[in-house]
Amino acid sequence: MKPALRIALLLLPVVLAGALVACGGSSSYGSSTAKATQPAASSSPVASSSNDGGGISLSIADFSFSATSLKADPGKSIDIAIKNTGAAPHTFTIDGVVDSGQINAGGNKTLTLKIDKAGAYRYYCTVHGASRMSGVLQVGTGGDAPAPAPTGSPASPSYY
Repeated sequence: MKPALRIALLLLPVVLAGALVACGGSSSYGSSTAKATQPAASSSPVASSSNDGGGISLSIADFSFSATSLKADPGKSIDIAIKNTGAAPHTFTIDGVVDSGQINAGGNKTLTLKIDKAGAYRYYCTVHGASRMSGVLQVGTGGDAPAPAPTGSPASPSYY
């Protein structure tokens, strides 16, 4: 066996172990204020759900949320029951409002939040980034005009 190949094979487990540690991620993120935003263009069908007093159920799998448009009333508590049906961990994050932390494959989490100000609030997965995996929570009927969807890489390492 050639020395270069032998070295490469010996280093492979170290590199893989490092990649696994790096992909462990963290549920913390830089703080920022909530912004009214527009969802990224998606090839998945657009589904919506509204808070009719019974709460909102949302599934997460692969690179999509089961609904890319959610509706809620300003000043009222919203219960969002989230189930990760995908193989990779995901989050449900609205900057400055809520961060579910990492929800592992097969995991569930229920979030309760209350937003007083009407507007469009982007929710996204911090693991895969807003440009790949996001939607909009429309609170009330007014609010600021949506901003363009962000582009670029996810803030955290990608699992795909």
